[in-house]
Amino acid sequence: MTGKEFKKIFILKLPYCAHPSSFSEDNFRAKLTFRPLPSLALANLCAFFEKYKTFDYKIKAVDLNLQAYTAPGVPVDISLYPDLLAGVIKDNDYDVLALSASFVFNAKWVEDAIKLSKKIHPEAKIIIGGGVLYAFSGAMLG
Repeated sequence: MTGKEFKKIFILKLPYCAHPSSFSEDNFRAKLTFRPLPSLALANLCAFFEKYKTFDYKIKAVDLNLQAYTAPGVPVDISLYPDLLAGVIKDNDYDVLALSASFVFNAKWVEDAIKLSKKIHPEAKIIIGGGVLYAFSGAMLG
């Protein structure tokens, strides 16, 4: 490999709820409960990368959806996610950040993650996957 070698890959599954900034206090969606499920796709992807490694790298994956869980059956407070996102970007060392965002209404999470990563890890490459990329490819890549 020429130039910089990318040895540390961080896969981050972004929240699949709407961003708290999209809600107003009287908005009925803000009153709905959010109970995320673990990402089996994320686990499958990590297992695939480990099994079929072709060069030496370290991979770490975090499902941000589960980071706000406090106890089974207790709804997740989505207002915690912006600080959790900032924390995982800041607290992890990586050369490549792979973001996964499933839905169009997750675009704000992607935007926040990109801004944080460029500020904290300016040399890192960013890969975006999921449905949000297809809907907003120009905005995400611009």
